[in-house]
Amino acid sequence: MSVATNITVEFTRDLALINRLVNRPEIYEGAVDDHGPKRGAVDLVKWLGTSFWTVLVRRGAEVGGFFLVKGRKWGTWEIHTNLLPMLSGVEKQAALRALQDLLFAQPGCERLSSYVPRCNRAGATFAVKVGFTFDALPAPDWVKHGV
Repeated sequence: MSVATNITVEFTRDLALINRLVNRPEIYEGAVDDHGPKRGAVDLVKWLGTSFWTVLVRRGAEVGGFFLVKGRKWGTWEIHTNLLPMLSGVEKQAALRALQDLLFAQPGCERLSSYVPRCNRAGATFAVKVGFTFDALPAPDWVKHGV
């Protein structure tokens, strides 16, 4: 059964809006670990540089969160999901499906991946629910100072 939603996604460079969203407690707690900036002080450009895109999620006129997208290796784009709890599970799934359509329509996007911090159980559950698979948990990355 398909449920209609009023969810849309769009690329945005309104980083003031995105910074306000990432500093909200509902998003900050799942998006920033102990080694990141303090809540209220997150500035994505200062923290991550400019090598990312932001995709705004709307439910009608309301802002429901955003996706942060970074290029990883040729053809692979990494998604970081930052959705507000005001969205229902069905709406969050609709947002991710709309994001997939938007990103796969871009030249050079062949694969989408997502990094979910170990502390974000809700994020990991959501990733599996919408069809992501885990290659490794945690991801096989080198970490500065072994942290």
